[in-house]
Amino acid sequence: MTGEAAFQRILPWKTGSFELLPADPARARTIFTSYQGLLLESAQAFDESGGNTSFFASLSMTQSKSSASPLAGLARFEGVQFVLTVGPEPKNELVSWGMESPESVSTWMQKSLESFRALGDRLHVGQLQQVTGMSSQNHVALAPCPKGELCVGFRPALLSEDVRESMKTILAKWASGISFSNSPSRG
Repeated sequence: MTGEAAFQRILPWKTGSFELLPADPARARTIFTSYQGLLLESAQAFDESGGNTSFFASLSMTQSKSSASPLAGLARFEGVQFVLTVGPEPKNELVSWGMESPESVSTWMQKSLESFRALGDRLHVGQLQQVTGMSSQNHVALAPCPKGELCVGFRPALLSEDVRESMKTILAKWASGISFSNSPSRG
């Protein structure tokens, strides 16, 4: 077995040992979801199953549902840890992937984007395109687009240039309505 099917097979093992090996460039990548995403999907499926033996059947259903989500495909971009989008008014539909508390992040994102828009208006510098924040623990990028507002969290190990470039690509595809299901991953 390979890919997520192999992960699902290994997950119920009660014992075992793991060894981290250096990346092998000759080996094709078969899992494109971040490890955080795999574990979050597994934990969600386990919760929904009530911790019973049907957990792994539930896991397969959860992964199928999340794969259908337009946000799940964003995990295929290098370093993406979570994604949140809030649709345009009047609905303001909130959709997230890989997050524990999307409501609080959504509120923060909307307030932050509004503050930066107001600052841009006062300075007469044009329309807001993207806001990127970096720290040793988190990298996050925010952007308005025709489909609403988008927030993407990235691994802190990524360079700021990589975060900005990935976000530009994500925004272009998100705004154009292109499906992310076959988006390439770097790395």
